[in-house]
Amino acid sequence: MGSQLFWVVVMICCLHVFSLGQIKISGDEYLQEYIEALAKSRATPRRHRETTTWYKLGKVVELWNAILETDENGNSRFRHETKRGAKATSFETIAVDGVVYCRKNREGWIITDECGSGANKSPVSGTTTEKFSTQALVLAGQKAKLLRAYTITEELDAKDKITGKLWFTENKVWISEDKLILKREYVTGLLPRKINYTVVENYDYNAKVPRIVAPSIDVLSEI
Repeated sequence: MGSQLFWVVVMICCLHVFSLGQIKISGDEYLQEYIEALAKSRATPRRHRETTTWYKLGKVVELWNAILETDENGNSRFRHETKRGAKATSFETIAVDGVVYCRKNREGWIITDECGSGANKSPVSGTTTEKFSTQALVLAGQKAKLLRAYTITEELDAKDKITGKLWFTENKVWISEDKLILKREYVTGLLPRKINYTVVENYDYNAKVPRIVAPSIDVLSEI
């Protein structure tokens, strides 16, 4: 327990150093800005790239690459590839006029709402320490605002008993002056900085996304 307390003190000190030049905000303020920007970004035609990297004992064990495109009509196409060692699997979805089409590993298209990999799992948590901040800066020559959330959480087992492990998460979101998300970086793991997985997202609102149409469900589609 003593070593865990030591790392909590270290991380709190690091938070104070990192916060220089940033403005402290409340969790409600952070969520309001983040949710508003997320809603506007999702309603805007865009190309959205996301990479999730999974680690074990400091080594990469799995990699997820995804691309989401949305056209001017609100239709979307999502491609996801998972790599684990030499093995690669994939799935794609196309949503047109409320109908979702799916195919896995470039096989035939089917109409279904269930397609893809499982969601990221988080440990059962106890007491959480949170810190939120905002900072004005420039990202790739564009004026932006950086929202940052950092949490330290006690892990609980299935019987709600403290395991002695402390999880950290850091979420950083860059938002443009037009209230659109430009970039997001997320990392989570065990203290002291044993990373479980990371997520990096980049948004491109200038991409020329061609009109997205429904695929044929009778033959293979070569998108």
